[in-house]
Amino acid sequence: MCTAYEIGKRAGYFPAWLRESSVEHLLGLDETRIVRPTIPAPVILPDGSLAEMLWGFRRPVPGGKTKQLWRTIVNSRDEKLKGRTWNRAYAERLCLIPAASFFEWVDTPGG
Repeated sequence: MCTAYEIGKRAGYFPAWLRESSVEHLLGLDETRIVRPTIPAPVILPDGSLAEMLWGFRRPVPGGKTKQLWRTIVNSRDEKLKGRTWNRAYAERLCLIPAASFFEWVDTPGG
């Protein structure tokens, strides 16, 4: 799955239930920007309002002797949505991400 998407000045479709203030905010974005995990960006909530949220879960991982290492988890599979990491977020914090495009990284023969 993608780990970056673009938000900004592009024409698009907005659902009819989206609040007018949310549409105005999204249309008023001055520049296009790349959003990666842990970068705050606007998301559309179920009531049609906007909120700034971070993308992903920060989790400690076993690591070095001198400092704690952290990993950001951003993707899941359907069968993992009931697991410890995803169950509350999936049940309580669903949202739409207003993306103009997304990036999908692929391996190429040359690296």
